[in-house]
Amino acid sequence: MNIEDLNKELLMNEALIVHCSCCGKAAEKNQSRTFPHDLRNAIDVLDSGNIDLSCSVIWAQHQHTFGDVGVILKVRDIDSITSVSFSDSGSFRDPETQMLCSGGEPLSDSSLADTFEKSLMHNEWTIKNSDVVAIYVKNFSDELSVSKYDLLEVHYPNKSDDFYELMGGKGTFCTELININSNQVEEMFPGLPLWSFVDGKVVSSKGNVVSLSSIYG
Repeated sequence: MNIEDLNKELLMNEALIVHCSCCGKAAEKNQSRTFPHDLRNAIDVLDSGNIDLSCSVIWAQHQHTFGDVGVILKVRDIDSITSVSFSDSGSFRDPETQMLCSGGEPLSDSSLADTFEKSLMHNEWTIKNSDVVAIYVKNFSDELSVSKYDLLEVHYPNKSDDFYELMGGKGTFCTELININSNQVEEMFPGLPLWSFVDGKVVSSKGNVVSLSSIYG
């Protein structure tokens, strides 16, 4: 299989490859690994071509992802895809090589077909060396959930200002699940278009149907 074969299948199925900001990060203490910093870092990592990231292939009838907001990839060459699985492959990062270890298999005609024919929940592809062409949101109208590391105010009943000064202030940094909307996402990534699925088509935040041949053609 070559990159032309892959792009042909993605175009035929009107599918996108996305890397999403994972919502399950309650214990995360590193701000760079929470929204929106994680996606900005992902753009840089994919551009560098050195490290792979966990991604999902989605289409109008199958929009299962690891999060509500993500980046949309254009794979540069067939070797950019390091593994393919039609389900969660249980990937983890090797601390020495920094590459993902995955229960997936190499990309082939068979594994590509399995993604479209056997995926029930989210599938998992590990991918490096790709261009980010747009930002993905699960929808334009409803709230979107993301994990954000931020200063959270904590109030203790009947405590004086001296107590708060001793504690270092009324806030503490922590990661919490918050809800945002697509307009806020668009403001955070001003250089990239915002896309979602609407009525079975990929549509931009401006309301235009996106021609995927512009990516895969």
